[in-house]
Amino acid sequence: MNKNNKKSFSSYFIKLIMYYKGSILGEKSRIDLINALIDKYNYKSYLEIGIQDGQCLKRIHCSDKTGVDPFPMINSIKNTKIIKQTSDEFFKDCNEKYDLIFIDGLHTYEQAYIDFINAVERLNLNGRIVIHDCNPISEERSISFSEGGKWNGDVYKTIIKIRSLGDYTIQTIDIDNGCGVIELKPSNKLQDYELNYNWLAHNRKKAINLISWEDFVKSP
Repeated sequence: MNKNNKKSFSSYFIKLIMYYKGSILGEKSRIDLINALIDKYNYKSYLEIGIQDGQCLKRIHCSDKTGVDPFPMINSIKNTKIIKQTSDEFFKDCNEKYDLIFIDGLHTYEQAYIDFINAVERLNLNGRIVIHDCNPISEERSISFSEGGKWNGDVYKTIIKIRSLGDYTIQTIDIDNGCGVIELKPSNKLQDYELNYNWLAHNRKKAINLISWEDFVKSP
């Protein structure tokens, strides 16, 4: 097993433990969020980037589901297309459009941002993009996977960068390491920001527009 695969498996088992711990404690997760969005807006098509063992994908209640991963740990899920490609390869030849796209692939700012830009092109009108791991609670968890990180990586920078553009509306729900929900409608540009953990730690609500699950449920 090479160095990158060791990092991937380490991250996978850490997240698996936290997922079941959260389930036992009744905490909301990315799965709850995605299913809530599907139910609320009557979404019919769902794309997931980075499926690992399918723990999220197989629990999503949507009639048309597609999962993309170059090295999936699962070969099939009922009524689901699993595509063994990198996200770059997939988006290059993709002609489909989706109501909801979930990005949980390589945990680096650079790749998450590329995945977001590509996802925008494949999103249906009034659709939404969800990005996982946007709210690391410590500097250790915010280290990019390309630099040896094993948890959230520096995906939070992607949310800050997108908010600085002013072309999208973003709410980061304070559950499951932070889940950014992105709509294709303009909002005020984030000003005077820095792409580092220290700035995030001191400006968390402003940086990623952090809201509670309860406020998310109340939102239109």
